[in-house]
Formats: sequence, structure tokens, C-alpha cells
Amino acid sequence: MILRKLASFLVGLIIFSILPLIGWGLNDMIGFIHNPYRFAFIIMMAVLSIFVVIFVPNEGRSQGEGKKLVKRQKLSLLALQVVPILIVILSPLFDHWGIGLFKENNIIRMAGLVLAFLGFILMNWSVMALGRQFSIEVTVQEDHKLITSGPYKHIRHPRYLGIIIFFTGISLVFLSRISIMILILLLFVLIWRIKDEEKLMHQEFKKDWEDYKGRTFALVPFIY
Repeated sequence: MILRKLASFLVGLIIFSILPLIGWGLNDMIGFIHNPYRFAFIIMMAVLSIFVVIFVPNEGRSQGEGKKLVKRQKLSLLALQVVPILIVILSPLFDHWGIGLFKENNIIRMAGLVLAFLGFILMNWSVMALGRQFSIEVTVQEDHKLITSGPYKHIRHPRYLGIIIFFTGISLVFLSRISIMILILLLFVLIWRIKDEEKLMHQEFKKDWEDYKGRTFALVPFIY
């Protein structure tokens, strides 16, 4: 258990604290930390990685066995792994080299820091709410329950919303217009997953799902 938690912490630390530094360039750490919001992002993600290990033991792992699985969504898993890594590496790289950036503005960087924090919390709160039903697959598990509490009370896919907010935040911390454009690709992938997930949930829960769907938003409150 301890080794598994340590491995989880190291993975989070590498992805969200080390890869941005590599993207920027390890030979210019002074330049990276020159902006307090870039430096604050690295520190924040290191602290949040500890938070995940302590409070979200299921993060990144499927729990239980799926009895129904949408196999074509395995393709979306590749995009959900590759696109975020691209954003994490390319955003600081573009920032360093001044490629495709918003005009230098610390207000934008600060807003990005806040969004990254809120998105990360929402992603992991959603995993905590699902508990052992959390899965990276589009699937229904044995003895699956319809979760309608916590972040699922008003939004049917809060983890996906958290992903969008989080990576939008990273893009803004590094002022990257290009990363925002890359994020649009991820948005289309998530919408594709949502459509298949909702079809699967309707097959499984029928009237309960229809009632739940009727009083909630799929992804963005009052918009979608």
C-alpha cells in the first residue's frame, strides 16, 4: 500500500511538476522561476500530488470489474493520455520561446493558476464521489449504483469538466494560445465519451437515469 501511494505521488509529481520544467528547459530554471505564477504552479502541483495520495487512493486506477464495456472508447483513452501530456510540456516550451502567446499579463497567469487549482480539485472530488465505481473505461460495473451526490448533484460529468478547467488553467499560466487550441481537441473527445456514457447509463438505469438527466446538466451548467 505504501509503495503504491509513493508511486502515485511520484507519477503526479513527474507529470505536473517535472515535465513543465523539462518543457521550459532545465538549463534555464532561473528564467522559469522569474515569474512567480509559473513557480507557484510547480509548488502547487507538488502539494496537490500529496493531497491525491492521501485523499484519493483510486486516482488513475479502475476499480472492480466492468460487466458492460464500450470497447471503441479505448481509442479515447489514448487521446486522454497524450493530449494532456502535450499541454503540460508544450505550454512552458511555447512560453519560453515566445511562440503563440497571449500578451504578457500576470492577471492571465493568476487566473490560470486559480483555474488549475479548481479544476484539479473538481477532478479528484469526482473520483472520491465515485469511490470503487471509478473507472477510466466507459463501462458499467457489477452492482453499479447511480451516483447523484457531491459534484454529481448538478453535473453528470464533473470529472470531465474538471479536466477542461484544469488544462485551461495550465494553458493560461503559461499564456499559451496554442495549448488552448489543443485543448479543443480534448473537448471533442470528452463529448464523444459523454454521448457513449449517457447511452450506457440509460440502458442500465432507465427511468432513474431519465429523471436524473432531467434535473442536471451534462457538462457545463446552463450551457451543456
